[in-house]
Amino acid sequence: MGFRLPIAGLAGDQQSALFGQGCTRTGMAKNTYGTGAFLLVHAGDTVPQLRPACWVRPRAVPRASRPTPLEGSVFIAGAAIQWLRDGLGVIATAAETQALAMSVGDTGGVAFVPAFVGLGTPHWEAEARGTITGITRGTTRAHLVRAAVESIAYGTADLLRAVTESSALDVPVLRVDGGAPPMTSSCSSRPTCSACRSNVPPCWKRPHSARRRWPESRPASGRRWKS
Repeated sequence: MGFRLPIAGLAGDQQSALFGQGCTRTGMAKNTYGTGAFLLVHAGDTVPQLRPACWVRPRAVPRASRPTPLEGSVFIAGAAIQWLRDGLGVIATAAETQALAMSVGDTGGVAFVPAFVGLGTPHWEAEARGTITGITRGTTRAHLVRAAVESIAYGTADLLRAVTESSALDVPVLRVDGGAPPMTSSCSSRPTCSACRSNVPPCWKRPHSARRRWPESRPASGRRWKS
């Protein structure tokens, strides 16, 4: 460029996404659904005393006088859908997932724990492995897909419980982004957290080809998203 430009700031991708989602006050939270799921909660200016084995504290904030984000990770989220497509051949494309999962009222008793590489927050079981139980002769591919989608929500529920049960933080709304929020919010809102509702930006509710640029956050108003 012909000149030196000093680096005046540095932020991780998930921490940046927290503030990009407008989570600027204590108790505001976002969850990014990608290959895994990454929940960050704005904890205010002080770090709550949490159970060490259950929560990850980012080291990006060196002083307690600065806003502190708490972070928890689910290792497998969207990767479970990829496995159904590439490993089992249950679906041809990930785009089929929402309609297929919504075609049945529940999982038909099927429970899916996608611990392909162990379990992250709050369990921290590196040797855990994936499990599918409850399969009967009546089980269809739609039940398997719905169980996979719900497993993403159950993983998020574990993260939320880890922070709400071991701290004084209240998380009334969870803002979501990434590749999987539409199907996760529509199929799996109940397992996520009875006291917390999901807030999905409108651009994720439209077909991918019709999506506009990243939505503008409006944290001070009742409606937080502008289409």
